[in-house]
Amino acid sequence: MNYLRAIVCLMCLMVLPAVAQVTKVGATQANNARVDVALSEAPSALWVQPVLPVVSSKVQTVPKAHSQVFLDRPAKIRFSVLAGLVAADGVTTQQLLSMDGRREVDPLARPFVIHGTAGQLAASSLGYAFGLGTSYLFHRTGHHRMEHIVENLAIGVEAACVTNNLIARR
Repeated sequence: MNYLRAIVCLMCLMVLPAVAQVTKVGATQANNARVDVALSEAPSALWVQPVLPVVSSKVQTVPKAHSQVFLDRPAKIRFSVLAGLVAADGVTTQQLLSMDGRREVDPLARPFVIHGTAGQLAASSLGYAFGLGTSYLFHRTGHHRMEHIVENLAIGVEAACVTNNLIARR
């Protein structure tokens, strides 16, 4: 019985847009909003292409004073602190790897850091770029709290790594 319901629903979803394309629909005006319905010339009624109305109205822009900037002063401070911690992590990691019996704990960074300073620079750059990129992604999607959480979390993780390296160096 569930299969029959699924088939009927699927047929409705496939047939209704095709039937709607047969009739010509023009633009309508309602409450300062314009609805444009784009119809393509379908070769037959079996060709299924859903009709999606596009609603356009007067666009209100956000004033510049209220818009958020990605690299504002607090973000610059956070990324500067993160860059310093990434550099300290790289230096202390290479010092630990020069000792006998030591190895990189991070499995993602291990293939890079075993190649010396150049590999450490590549791993550190990728890690910093990942933190910056993730923060920017949250900024662009409007999740500003998550943007700040990612920045602070990256600083905390790097501080923990540097602290661990300094403790292990003793």
